[in-house]
Amino acid sequence: MEINKDLLCKLFVENATDVLTLLSLEGKVIYESGAVTETFGYTPGELVGKNGLSLIYPADLPMIVKCMAYRDWE
Repeated sequence: MEINKDLLCKLFVENATDVLTLLSLEGKVIYESGAVTETFGYTPGELVGKNGLSLIYPADLPMIVKCMAYRDWE
């Protein structure tokens, strides 16, 4: 049986109980998993396009910015 990896990944992400957020390099939310509703009370579409960095706990922000600046994948 062949496994559709894209579908499998989509199923994992959409059904995760953890909040999964994708940010653009500018820090804008481009994807928010459904778990954001139960965890924070937002609907996923409500945060898309917003400044995701403003939602990060202030003490964690320097680490997040540093990780975003690390672009070894290019």
